[in-house]
Amino acid sequence: MVLAQRALRFLAHSFSILPVQAVAEAAVFNPARGRIDQDERLADAMDIVEICGSLTAFDVVSKELRLAHHSVRECLEQLDPRHSMFAMPFPWAHLHLARTCLSYLLMPVFSVGARSTSGELEELLVKFPLLEYAANNWVEHVEMGLFESELLPLILQLLTPRPNPQFLLWLQIIVCNSAHPGFYIPGDDDVKPHGLYYAASYGLI
Repeated sequence: MVLAQRALRFLAHSFSILPVQAVAEAAVFNPARGRIDQDERLADAMDIVEICGSLTAFDVVSKELRLAHHSVRECLEQLDPRHSMFAMPFPWAHLHLARTCLSYLLMPVFSVGARSTSGELEELLVKFPLLEYAANNWVEHVEMGLFESELLPLILQLLTPRPNPQFLLWLQIIVCNSAHPGFYIPGDDDVKPHGLYYAASYGLI
């Protein structure tokens, strides 16, 4: 039940259609613990399709998973949180996704920081299929969630005054996904990135 709950939250409120691997990763990630529940990790990402059942539709060509119909989202948003664990009222759902994305980015496994080559970065994004979505969308989920104060400790843990490894990896991912030419290694151009600069530029502090 918990795996379906986490997966449906992402499917209902993500800003893009997600690969099935990313949905499966979101389902087994526990934001309260800041780690992946290894005892719940799926042997095959496709298992999440069976877990969510008829509420979702899987595209065999793109390997993406989405809600079966927009009415599923409407139904989930109308459920009463006091009576259903699947209730996803707006903007609470975005608060949950923002917390999940930030907690995922802060996992100790990413303490090695930015990668030295594009191949190493691509390998990391494949191994951790929720990483790219989390890096590119946590700020927007924070803004949509309207509960920034509750997320401030996590935000400041990522965007520290002195660059930390997780921050440098996050920065590398978003810059490499932008129009920046070539492969980007934070600090490689003698310009030291500062987390508080990005926090201020996003209007988070």
